[in-house]
Amino acid sequence: MTKYESNPIHDHDGDLSFVIFTGVPKKLEEEHNKTKSRSSPGTINFVYKLEKEKFNINYHSFFPRVGDFFIFPADLNHYVNNFRSSGERISLSGNLNFNTLERNI
Repeated sequence: MTKYESNPIHDHDGDLSFVIFTGVPKKLEEEHNKTKSRSSPGTINFVYKLEKEKFNINYHSFFPRVGDFFIFPADLNHYVNNFRSSGERISLSGNLNFNTLERNI
């Protein structure tokens, strides 16, 4: 991702999804540190439920660092905030599907 890009809320097919962060620009880290919001520039945000519930935490945000590796249920809603600083935030992501084998015992 580069300046002003974002990834809107979505989920995936399959069983598990993952993302590994391999590059985070220094300028983005500085922008993040100046922001007071929980969901600041460049964060990845996981959303458990789209509707509010009184006693539940429905989402959690993480500012990625190089080497961070997230594995999560593929149907978990998530999105990435845009940022204004220069540089590229680089990540590798994918999905895993499990085949179940039935055994006769």
